[in-house]
Amino acid sequence: MSQKIADLERLTDEVCKLGATLKDKRAKKNVLSAWLKQTLEKEAIRANTDKVQAEFGKAVYTVTRKKEFLGKAPTQKQIPTALEQFFDPSNFDNQAFLVMSPKEKADAVWKSIWGSRKKEERTTITRKITK
Repeated sequence: MSQKIADLERLTDEVCKLGATLKDKRAKKNVLSAWLKQTLEKEAIRANTDKVQAEFGKAVYTVTRKKEFLGKAPTQKQIPTALEQFFDPSNFDNQAFLVMSPKEKADAVWKSIWGSRKKEERTTITRKITK
């Protein structure tokens, strides 16, 4: 039994050391990824293009500029507030809402919650392994 406890202690120490090493390597990877992204983005600006690729062995890194993404969606806590604002009696016409078809009602409610999401442009970097 004491041998197994000693093995457990040894393995626990090794896992802790490997965890610290992994954390350091991830930090270094993030720094190098940011550098590569910045370098390729500068190259894309200089070449007046939206997409630039860099190959290294079988890995192909691609930087895409001006890629459009939708803004953040409302959270579960924000949705009830948005619904309350939509149905607020001061700016809600009950008669007009009752006359609408079910599809129009659904569209109106959907737009009040999700319609405020704005598009934003970002630069992305992807890595692909070629065969």
